[in-house]
Amino acid sequence: LLSKMESMGEGAVDYRLTGAVHRRILRSGSTNKGTNRDSRSLGDFMANPFLTEARNGENAFWRYLLTIILVVVFAFAATFIVLVPFLLIEGTTDLNQFSPITFLIVSMSTFPAALLALGLGVSVLHKRPFMSLITPNRMAWGRLFLSGAVWFALAAAADLVLAAIQPGNYQWTFDPVRSLPFFALALLLIPIQTSTEELFFRG
Repeated sequence: LLSKMESMGEGAVDYRLTGAVHRRILRSGSTNKGTNRDSRSLGDFMANPFLTEARNGENAFWRYLLTIILVVVFAFAATFIVLVPFLLIEGTTDLNQFSPITFLIVSMSTFPAALLALGLGVSVLHKRPFMSLITPNRMAWGRLFLSGAVWFALAAAADLVLAAIQPGNYQWTFDPVRSLPFFALALLLIPIQTSTEELFFRG
């Protein structure tokens, strides 16, 4: 190999060595760029305002445990307090025989109490603003209502398609006297239920 290189001349040897070094530098630079890009991606992820908010306040394990216990106790207590009077009113212990409004109230009574307990746990035990569970900034009400409208439109479109494909599965039974109070109550309680679940398990 040395004799071959000598026969090619000193200039050629310098050229080949310089090219090899240059290629190695390029490969090293490319690797460093990838590492820097990964570091920036990790940094951007860790700098996410919502994730940063989770590190604020008091985060000892016993505080999380006590908050969970508080939520469970409030939920069961509220269900018991609401259920007992309705058992006397309805005259039966079979929940399936309750009126639709009564069943809705009993089944949803857990969530306002759980949301209250969660708010107390976050503000008193964790010493964080309750809104920090939702957003580190101002509440984007426009986006909230827009996403709700989009979801409602998609759900309505899906039901219309199913009604056209399988018309026998749908029947018009609207009764204003019975439906409107139930609708108003559901419009109040179901957002509380969904919000409580999302904040407790994912907030």
